[in-house]
Amino acid sequence: MMGMIVSGFHGEMQRVSSMRAELNRLDAKLRELQQRKRSVGAALGDRVRALRQVRAERDELTLLVKQHKEERSQVQEALKQQLQRLREKRAQRRAVFDRLGLRRSPAQAEQQIRRLELRIETEGMPFDAEQKLMKQLKALKKQKEEARVIEQIDTEIEALQQDVATLRRKAEEAHQHVQEKAAAGQEKHERLTALAHELNALRKEEKRIRAEKEPLKGQAASVEGQLEGELLKLQAAGREVAAVRSAKQREQHAKQSQLLEQKTKLVEEKLRKGQKITTADLLAWQAKEANREA
Repeated sequence: MMGMIVSGFHGEMQRVSSMRAELNRLDAKLRELQQRKRSVGAALGDRVRALRQVRAERDELTLLVKQHKEERSQVQEALKQQLQRLREKRAQRRAVFDRLGLRRSPAQAEQQIRRLELRIETEGMPFDAEQKLMKQLKALKKQKEEARVIEQIDTEIEALQQDVATLRRKAEEAHQHVQEKAAAGQEKHERLTALAHELNALRKEEKRIRAEKEPLKGQAASVEGQLEGELLKLQAAGREVAAVRSAKQREQHAKQSQLLEQKTKLVEEKLRKGQKITTADLLAWQAKEANREA
């Protein structure tokens, strides 16, 4: 009987120990998953903040590209108009040359006039030759006067050429700005794509961790419930073992007391008869006296 009770108690202890080990294993696994979940959550937060920042930068670059394209279109349109005016002025200049029958520009006519005037003033020549030069000089001055409209056209052409050069430079600068901002925007877009892939991977990892945690939480709750039941059984078994041991101790104590009583009566009988007392008899007597004092 006693052996069966003690054996049952030890069996309950083994089951409780095994359940505690399993619960500790499940708790350790859950803590590991929770740590991984926190780490993934922190990484998700970082990626989301980076995604928002990069998207804002990309959108700003997109707006700048649009603005630079509009600026480039406006400059190109202005350049187109000025080039058309320049072609028209050059055509007007050729038409004036052809209409007046001019063979030289006003500047060239002025140079020729100065050379002739210098020859007339400095060279000694026959009257006929001088009259001939004077006639040429008069014709040149008339052409020069008639060609003054060319000077105005040349001034306008020069201004248009300067405008065209300025507009070409501005168009090139605007185009360069468009290329630079577009390239930067493309880099931001590629970074956004990479961040989106990272976010998807992290969300999948987070989902996988949750899927792994749920059954473990259920298992841990089940083991914990079973452990509570086994602990109650262990307590009951412990009380039963203690009760049996206490009864056994009381039984042994009663037997020892009965044996001592018998030995004491034997010693008393020897004393009355004057028989010899042995050491064993003396020890039995002392043990009984000690029990009385206790």
